[in-house]
Amino acid sequence: MDWDKLRIILAISRCGTQSTAADALGIDQSTVGRQLSAFEAELGCILFVRTYSGLFPTAAGRVVIARAVDMEASIQKLSEELTQSQSQQSGPVTIIGNHWMLGWLIQNHLASFQSKGTNIQLHFNASPRHWPLTKGDAELALWFEISPGDGEFAIPVGNVAYATYVAIGQDVEHLPWISFRDPNAHRAPWRWISNERQKERPAILATASDAGLVQRTVRTGLGKALLPCALGDVDPALNKVNGDTPSLSRTLFIHTSYDMLEEGRVKSVISWLRDSLSNGLCS
Repeated sequence: MDWDKLRIILAISRCGTQSTAADALGIDQSTVGRQLSAFEAELGCILFVRTYSGLFPTAAGRVVIARAVDMEASIQKLSEELTQSQSQQSGPVTIIGNHWMLGWLIQNHLASFQSKGTNIQLHFNASPRHWPLTKGDAELALWFEISPGDGEFAIPVGNVAYATYVAIGQDVEHLPWISFRDPNAHRAPWRWISNERQKERPAILATASDAGLVQRTVRTGLGKALLPCALGDVDPALNKVNGDTPSLSRTLFIHTSYDMLEEGRVKSVISWLRDSLSNGLCS
């Protein structure tokens, strides 16, 4: 049955007249009369007896009113459940991303999430590869330069600055490169280093799929590397080449699926991620 018509039947039964029912619903009295007549014609029975003092339900009308009350209660319950689901601040949320970035996030900002006092359980899944998010699961992913997959939505967070670093005491001029290679991104660091190699003609000593591994390799003094400034600037074993000037900037995105965007726990974690990443990692 049409809920709009049932709402009118309920309003008439509770208000007693078409005019007061129309006022309660915020519609014209003529609309109430038309809808009532159409519904009675559709059902093939009279729902209300018209008198000078108002409208009174017939036996058929009382049956319809009882079912309308049940439907109203079901709709209200559904609305409350949806509201609760959207505002729910409990349950697991998985955050997927590169090992170095998740490590930075945990070390610098996990305590601020804990202080919020939610019942959300975070699961950090370090992966160098972009996998499609699982539909229906509360998953978020942090990726550079990767287009969202089917059913996914990408939220830009900001730009991550990169610069060239060497171990303290090393001469940058003749050191080979230690290169970061992401097989799924647009290979921005790899392209940048390739262009620099064409100018300098240095070799590439090694590559790694995570900036944290590249950072550890540079500490050995065997090569130079392009690293996120959030890692290199705080490492006492490294020096930044060319002072404070970043060499490269990459845009970071939070990926999630469309069906999770209104989940309360997901919205809460997205808000925390944006605040955290903007505080020290992204500009």
